[in-house]
Amino acid sequence: MAKKPEDQQRRVYVLPKDLVERIAQYQQLGGFGSEVEAVRSLLTEALTKIDSTAMLLDRVREKFKTLPNASMVAKEILAGHPLVTKIQFMGDEVEFWLHGRQNLITIRNGEDGTPETSASHDPNRVGHFKLDYMGQVLVEEETGWAVLGPSILTQRDAERQVRGKA
Repeated sequence: MAKKPEDQQRRVYVLPKDLVERIAQYQQLGGFGSEVEAVRSLLTEALTKIDSTAMLLDRVREKFKTLPNASMVAKEILAGHPLVTKIQFMGDEVEFWLHGRQNLITIRNGEDGTPETSASHDPNRVGHFKLDYMGQVLVEEETGWAVLGPSILTQRDAERQVRGKA
């Protein structure tokens, strides 16, 4: 999917000559069409290694705002990510399992409508998650599926209404 100009920023970095040579070698070995593609690949790979479970779930939510369905989000964000242990496509929903190296922070609405937060302090916890057709990220708990935050489609509608009034 081609990036829109407003979704990109131009940056200039000064790099040591030996690093530039290694990037060129990576480009050639990886079959990248340009040095820029090779550098993007390297940066993406390196940055995924510092993602926490919460950071990855936030990226899933954000990407759903710009992509039309859960399968495309899974392809762009989840596929190949080191925290993802399994992805399963279920019609218009995607279920995925994460191996959390860091604390998993769960935020959802309580029964009285106030936000509730819970945390898992087990760094080896495997979480079973679902991204549904409405853009809701859900986590499987002992009592069933619990929604993590608001639906992306609900957020989109609210943002459109705010823009319409402005």
